[in-house]
Amino acid sequence: MSLFLDNNISMYSSLDSEKIKLLHEADQLLKNQISFTHEWDMERCDQQFLFEGNWEMDPINDPEWTWMLNRCRFIEQLGLAYYITRNIDYAHHAQNLITQWITQNHISPKHTKTVWRRIDTGIRIVHWIKALEYMQDVCSPEFTKMVKESLHEHGKFLVEGLSNTSYTSNWGVLEFHGLFCLALTYDFSESPKWLELSLKVLQTTLECQVLADGVQWERSPMYHNEVLTCYLQVIFLAHKLDITLVNFFKTKVEKMVFANLYWQKPNGNQVLWGDSDDTNLCQLISVAGAILGKGEFKQVPQLDLDYHFYFSSLYEQVKTIIPMIGSHYLQAGGLLTLKDDDSSDSSYLSFITKNFGGGHSHSDLLHISYYANNKDYLIDCGRLTYTETADRKYLKSSQGHNTIIINDKENTLYKDSWSTSKEARFVTGTWETNQQFDWAYSHDLSYLTDGVFLTRNIIRFGKEGFLLLDLIQCNSKTNFKLSFNTPRSIHTDNKQIHLEDLILHTNLDYSISKGICSYHYNSKQSCNKIIQEATISQNTIIANFFTFKKHATITEFNIIDRKNREVASHKAKGFSITIGDDSYTILYKIEPSAKNSGFFLEYKSKFYMNSHILLKNDIEIFNF
Repeated sequence: MSLFLDNNISMYSSLDSEKIKLLHEADQLLKNQISFTHEWDMERCDQQFLFEGNWEMDPINDPEWTWMLNRCRFIEQLGLAYYITRNIDYAHHAQNLITQWITQNHISPKHTKTVWRRIDTGIRIVHWIKALEYMQDVCSPEFTKMVKESLHEHGKFLVEGLSNTSYTSNWGVLEFHGLFCLALTYDFSESPKWLELSLKVLQTTLECQVLADGVQWERSPMYHNEVLTCYLQVIFLAHKLDITLVNFFKTKVEKMVFANLYWQKPNGNQVLWGDSDDTNLCQLISVAGAILGKGEFKQVPQLDLDYHFYFSSLYEQVKTIIPMIGSHYLQAGGLLTLKDDDSSDSSYLSFITKNFGGGHSHSDLLHISYYANNKDYLIDCGRLTYTETADRKYLKSSQGHNTIIINDKENTLYKDSWSTSKEARFVTGTWETNQQFDWAYSHDLSYLTDGVFLTRNIIRFGKEGFLLLDLIQCNSKTNFKLSFNTPRSIHTDNKQIHLEDLILHTNLDYSISKGICSYHYNSKQSCNKIIQEATISQNTIIANFFTFKKHATITEFNIIDRKNREVASHKAKGFSITIGDDSYTILYKIEPSAKNSGFFLEYKSKFYMNSHILLKNDIEIFNF
C-alpha cells in the first residue's frame, strides 16, 4: 500500500494546463536546469542554473539556494511527471539524482551546514517517499534497498539531534513530520519508537507553538502554512492507518486553517506579514477541507496536480458550505483584518497590533495594508532575501512598512536577520464594530525612553474608505515620520495624493520617493513611498483620510467642554468628514483636564464622557 498515493484516482482533462507546466519544468530538469518555482517553495528562485552534480553549489551567493536544492522537491515533481506520462526518462533522471545524492553526501560536521541541515533532512524524506510512490513500478530492488538504507540514516540523524529547539520552532515540525512519514513507510526495527517519538514531538509543537486563535507563534503566514501542511498530512495518514491522535490535534489544526481564512485577501492570497510571500491559499485551504471534512474550507472546484492523486476522493465527498468570515481579530497573534464581505471584490484592510515572532518577524507594529478593487494600495514590502544585505535590513525595518517612526529610531533594533538588540513594546487596544463601521486602535510603547507614547486609530467607513488617526503623545521636541508604501502610481493635487483611484487627504507636508518591495523571495520590484514628517512639542493627532470618493472632505475643529470653554488641541480634537451625502463627526479625547478630571465634551447640545465618539449625520455610531 502506498503511504500517500491513492492509485484509484485518474487524471482529469481539466488539469491539462497544469500538466503542460509540470512537463515543461520536468523537461528542463532532464537538461539539469534547476529552478525553484513551486508556489510553496520557501525560498523561490525563478532563475535557472545548470546543475553538474555539486549538491553544495551556491550560484547566487545565498545559502538558501543550496538548502532548497537539498530539499529535493524537484525530484518529487519528476516522479509525478513519470506517473502521468509513463515516460521512463523522468523516472530514470529522478533515480539518478537520488543515487547521486546518496553516494556523494555522507554525514559529516561540514555537511550539517549545507546538505544535512535538520529542517532540509525532514523535508527531503517526504519528497523522496512521494517520488518513490510515483515511480514504484520501475524502481529496481537494488535502488529501493539503497534508498531505504539512506533514509534509515536520515531517521537516525533526526532522532539523535532532538533538542528543545525542535519543540519550539517550525524546524521541529518539518523535521519530525519527515520522521513520522519515514516510520510509517519502512519496517525498520526503530520504526515503532520513531513513530512514538515523532507523534510526541508533533503533538507538543502543536500545543506550544500554535496560539489560541490558530496563529503559529512566529507570525509569518509562509511558515504558518509550512507547519500547517505537515499537521494536515499527519491527520490524513493517522486516519488512513488508524493511528490515534490526542484530542486537541484536529481542533487546533482547524483553527490554523481558520486563521488562513481570516487573513486571506479577496484575491485568495495570504497577507504579507513577517517573512512571507504573496502566495495563493485556495488550494491549501481546500486540501484542509478534504482532510478535515469541512465544507467551509472548500474553495476550488477540484484539486490541482500537487494534491490530486492524494486527496481528490476525499474532496469529492465534502459538501461545499459558504462560510461567513468577514472581519476578524486574531487577538493572540495580533492581526486585525477588516473586510466588506467574503466576495472577491471586497476591500480588505489589515492592522498589526502586536510585535513578536522571533527571527521571522519584522519591525511592523501598527502597520496597515490595504487592498480593494482587486489590487493592492498599501503594502508590506515583503522579505526578498535572508542574506545580510541593505535590502534585507530595509525590508525588516519600519521603513518597509506603513507605520510611525520617532526621532529616526526603529521601534525594533536588529543585530542581523535573526536577532534583535531591542524589541518593540506594545499594549493592545480594542476593536469596535457594528458591521458597516469599525473603530480599532493599538499602542506602541517602544519610544517611552524618548518620552513618546503612540496610538494608531483606524476608523473604517465600510467600502467608502477609512481614516487613520495617529496620536503622538509627548511633552518635548519630537520628530515623527509616517511611511506609506504603495505599488500604485501617484499624482498629487495640493493636499490630495492620488494613489491612482484611491485619494489620500492630508494636512501634512509630504515627500514622494522610490522604494522597493518583494512579493516573492529573490524577486524585487520598485514601489512608491510617501513620507510625512514634522517636529512637534506636545500631544498631536495626525489625520490621514483615504477614500475612493472624489468629492469627499475632511476638516479639523476644536471642541468645547460642558462649560462652553474651548478645549486645547493637545487635550481633544474634532474632525468632520463628508462622503457623498453623508457627514461624519469624530470627537477624540486625548487626556482629561487636570482641573476637571474626566471632563465632558459638548457637541450640538449633547455631552460625551468617553474618548472615542463617531457620529453619522449626528446619530451616534460609537461611544466608548
